[in-house]
Amino acid sequence: MAERMFKVLMFMVGISFLLPAPGCRKDCKSYDILLTEQQKKQIPFEGREKIIFKHDTNELVLNGTGRHDTIEKNLVSGYSCDYYNKESVSLTFEGENISLNLYMYARDKFHIKVVDFSQGLSMHASMLTAQSTGELSEYEELIDSLTVNNSLYLNVYKDTVGVTYSFNTRDSMIYATYIYYSTDFGVVKIDFSDGSAWELENIEW
Repeated sequence: MAERMFKVLMFMVGISFLLPAPGCRKDCKSYDILLTEQQKKQIPFEGREKIIFKHDTNELVLNGTGRHDTIEKNLVSGYSCDYYNKESVSLTFEGENISLNLYMYARDKFHIKVVDFSQGLSMHASMLTAQSTGELSEYEELIDSLTVNNSLYLNVYKDTVGVTYSFNTRDSMIYATYIYYSTDFGVVKIDFSDGSAWELENIEW
């Protein structure tokens, strides 16, 4: 009985070697989910800039860690060799207990995320980008002109901020309520629940 089982197993192993591997089949289909140049221009940074915000009487300095434009290959499912190439752009600016992330992916999604490590808060806004023009949509309000820290910014996108908590309760935290974004200068202002705000002071390009 054991000898027969062994022969059956060896037969199945031999058959498996004769079958083409999923990644080697010639009938695999692929497609691209790529970003246009117009979309990528909605993030105005190369990734190594220094962004300085004014918060009350204090300065908040965020240093860019680089811009990452990547294309990843993803299988459609575990039962198929079909795959798609997805492009994304990601930038992170880091300060003491704070990070600001700008992330664009999947053809039209754009996210702005602020993480406050001291409170365990992740705060985010999201918009869409048109492929043909790159213009943003799905925001709360487009402001023709906005004065921030004595500087005038045109065409500023205002959006509501969602908040994720890792500990404590909302009532004990100071969290972002609105983000104001310029496609020429990035985040120019963030309103907070206690009435304070981050206001863009300077960008070292």
